[in-house]
Amino acid sequence: MNNYFNILKNNWKFFVIAIGILIVANTFNGILSISSFEKMYTDSVLSIYRDAAVNLKRTIELSIKFGKQLHEFYGINMLLEQFKEENSNITDISIARPGGEILYSLDSAKVHTVIPSNLIPDYLQGKETLCKYNPEKKLHDGMYYIFLEIRDKKKEITGMINVTFKESLVKQPLNLIIQWNLKKLAKTTLVVSVLLFSSMVWLFDFSTGRFQRKRLYCLLFLFLCLGQMIYSYYSITYFHEKYVGIIHLKTLGIQNQLTTEIEKFLTAGINICKLNKIDERLKSIADSTPYIDNINVLNKDMQLLCSAYDKHEDFPIKNNMESKQILQGTLKSKELISGHIQIQISKSAIQKKIFEIIMDSVTVLLISLVFITELLFFMFIFI
Repeated sequence: MNNYFNILKNNWKFFVIAIGILIVANTFNGILSISSFEKMYTDSVLSIYRDAAVNLKRTIELSIKFGKQLHEFYGINMLLEQFKEENSNITDISIARPGGEILYSLDSAKVHTVIPSNLIPDYLQGKETLCKYNPEKKLHDGMYYIFLEIRDKKKEITGMINVTFKESLVKQPLNLIIQWNLKKLAKTTLVVSVLLFSSMVWLFDFSTGRFQRKRLYCLLFLFLCLGQMIYSYYSITYFHEKYVGIIHLKTLGIQNQLTTEIEKFLTAGINICKLNKIDERLKSIADSTPYIDNINVLNKDMQLLCSAYDKHEDFPIKNNMESKQILQGTLKSKELISGHIQIQISKSAIQKKIFEIIMDSVTVLLISLVFITELLFFMFIFI
């Protein structure tokens, strides 16, 4: 045992440099992995609030279609308050003219003020732009601004919805992701270091008193690659869970919105079997939401009444509910159960996004392996 530690003591630089390469490679992998996932995660979180605003947009446009004027919209403040109740994390929601003058807002002090033009997308201001990417969402002074146009019955822009919320709503989950990555990197580094340390005696040539360099570099490459692959596997699994969780939250928000709309009719005395044109409403939501496969309304006996798409399925649908692929809610009228609503999450849409995550991770892994190879090559030459 003493000889073993003497060997390590006399050749400590190989071990230290190997661990240094591992730390650098893992850090490099972590930075690339987080960067590749950050945009997708941010867009997914922002789309939760955008999807909620789309439902409000439909309600307002439907009223305008039947003759209401945006600047004389009775009851719109109630809609904004309801939106705030359903999306409590937002800072404010306002309705403005295309030029930016705020007509309605949860913050009464903002009414008749003007949204800065640099925050408003050009197309909402009637400007022509050569830039193909003109985002509906912008980050300014620690606040996210999401804009959606409001169109009249002639399909002309008559106003816009502006939802604002703090950047911290996005940053806090991302910080947790970074912390998770750091922990996994530390564990991977520790495991590979222990393996490398325990293998040092196998690398030593007792006849010459030196390490067998070829065997050393082959083993280093093997262990470093193993560490990278383990970390990449954990990253893919973790990002998969996070993305599915976001899809679940977004779908739950749509389900709650539909539940509120349908229960208004039920409370007014309309029988659930006689909901007029509800299938068109379901179809419009499913058409504009790629991660939703179908939306079904069922009676209290779980018999299908209407759906977004006419698909032949067996009811009640119970498979995959635990895996969050199907969300089911209850429709009530005066505290009595009148029916149910089911939303089926599209497996193909999730698989497509997960495939993108996997391809990003594979790309990062290959880049990291090339990086490791280059470092080992220089180590082989100069040490």
